Amino acid sequence: MGRRVRAERSEAVVVHFGVGIANSLESPPSWRTMMHFGDLDMEIPNSDLYRIASTFPDITVRLHQANHGFT
Repeated sequence: MGRRVRAERSEAVVVHFGVGIANSLESPPSWRTMMHFGDLDMEIPNSDLYRIASTFPDITVRLHQANHGFT
């Protein structure tokens, strides 16, 4: 599962390996966010990616042709 980190002075965050994020969508991040996922990653269903993107349209979600670990 993904791990949430809080930082008081962050202005932006980039997420790789966002397993579990779709289960933690209760509030939007307070900083600019970009997330990278592999469309072939069996650990993170594409339905979770679309749920993240539709819940928080200000988050940049990039989908790459890759497996988990971007292999």
